[in-house]
Amino acid sequence: MTFEYEESSDGFLVTLRYQKQKISSVSVPTEGISEGISEGIKLLLEHIRKAPGKRIPQLSEYLGTPSKTIERWIADLRRQGRIEYRGSKKAGGYYIK
Repeated sequence: MTFEYEESSDGFLVTLRYQKQKISSVSVPTEGISEGISEGIKLLLEHIRKAPGKRIPQLSEYLGTPSKTIERWIADLRRQGRIEYRGSKKAGGYYIK
């Protein structure tokens, strides 16, 4: 990046110029990533099996995983028909089908 400035009669003129850089592609092994996700889902499913009726904040705390991640995993498990939510919005929880 280059930086130029000029003084004019009523202020300054500042010009920033960027040079495009060629970015090389980097391959990231997805093996470890998908293993971590599926392992997390397995742990979540096992915890729901052992302690049914828990809600997302409780599951997140137990697994030490962010709530958003737990929400995504639960959505996947619900789509697969492996778990269901029972009860009211305030007092309900997740159960194995």
